Amino acid sequence: ILIAHDPEEVRPALDAHTDLVLHGHTHRHRHEKQGETIFFNPGECAGMRVGTNAVGLVDLHSLEAERLRF
Repeated sequence: ILIAHDPEEVRPALDAHTDLVLHGHTHRHRHEKQGETIFFNPGECAGMRVGTNAVGLVDLHSLEAERLRF
Protein backbone atom coordinates (compact mmCIF):
# COMPACT_ATOMS: atom_id res chain seq x y z
CA ILE A 1 0.00 0.00 0.00
CA LEU A 2 1.32 3.42 -0.98
CA ILE A 3 -0.18 6.53 0.62
CA ALA A 4 0.54 10.01 -0.71
CA HIS A 5 -1.09 13.39 -0.37
CA ASP A 6 -0.47 14.52 -3.95
CA PRO A 7 -0.96 11.96 -6.75
CA GLU A 8 2.01 13.54 -8.56
CA GLU A 9 4.22 12.09 -5.79
CA VAL A 10 3.10 8.52 -6.55
CA ARG A 11 4.90 7.60 -9.79
CA PRO A 12 8.47 7.84 -8.45
CA ALA A 13 7.60 5.55 -5.51
CA LEU A 14 5.38 3.07 -7.38
CA ASP A 15 6.70 -0.44 -8.00
CA ALA A 16 5.35 -3.75 -9.29
CA HIS A 17 4.42 -4.85 -5.76
CA THR A 18 2.08 -1.92 -5.03
CA ASP A 19 -1.48 -3.25 -4.82
CA LEU A 20 -3.20 -0.08 -3.60
CA VAL A 21 -2.48 3.65 -3.85
CA LEU A 22 -4.40 6.01 -1.58
CA HIS A 23 -4.14 9.73 -2.25
CA GLY A 24 -5.87 13.02 -1.66
CA HIS A 25 -5.03 16.58 -2.74
CA THR A 26 -7.40 16.85 -5.73
CA HIS A 27 -10.68 16.75 -3.75
CA ARG A 28 -12.01 14.59 -6.61
CA HIS A 29 -13.22 11.02 -6.41
CA ARG A 30 -10.97 8.46 -8.08
CA HIS A 31 -11.38 4.70 -8.10
CA GLU A 32 -9.56 3.01 -10.96
CA LYS A 33 -7.24 0.16 -11.71
CA GLN A 34 -4.04 0.63 -13.70
CA GLY A 35 -2.44 -2.71 -14.40
CA GLU A 36 -2.65 -4.58 -11.09
CA THR A 37 -2.70 -1.42 -8.94
CA ILE A 38 -5.88 0.17 -7.54
CA PHE A 39 -5.87 3.96 -7.18
CA PHE A 40 -8.38 5.37 -4.69
CA ASN A 41 -9.25 8.87 -3.53
CA PRO A 42 -12.64 9.21 -1.83
CA GLY A 43 -12.78 12.86 -2.89
CA GLU A 44 -13.79 15.86 -0.84
CA CYS A 45 -13.96 15.43 2.93
CA ALA A 46 -12.93 18.87 4.21
CA GLY A 47 -16.20 20.72 3.50
CA MET A 48 -14.70 22.88 0.75
CA ARG A 49 -17.09 21.65 -1.94
CA VAL A 50 -20.58 21.65 -0.40
CA GLY A 51 -22.66 18.55 -1.11
CA THR A 52 -19.75 16.35 -2.16
CA ASN A 53 -18.32 15.28 1.21
CA ALA A 54 -17.16 11.66 1.40
CA VAL A 55 -14.65 9.45 3.13
CA GLY A 56 -13.27 6.13 1.92
CA LEU A 57 -13.34 2.67 3.39
CA VAL A 58 -10.99 -0.04 2.08
CA ASP A 59 -11.16 -3.71 3.01
CA LEU A 60 -7.47 -4.57 3.28
CA HIS A 61 -8.08 -8.27 2.68
CA SER A 62 -10.07 -7.97 -0.57
CA LEU A 63 -8.91 -4.42 -1.49
CA GLU A 64 -12.52 -3.45 -2.19
CA ALA A 65 -12.98 0.29 -1.75
CA GLU A 66 -16.14 2.28 -1.22
CA ARG A 67 -17.15 5.89 -0.65
CA LEU A 68 -19.24 6.89 2.33
CA ARG A 69 -21.00 10.21 1.65
CA PHE A 70 -22.07 12.56 4.40
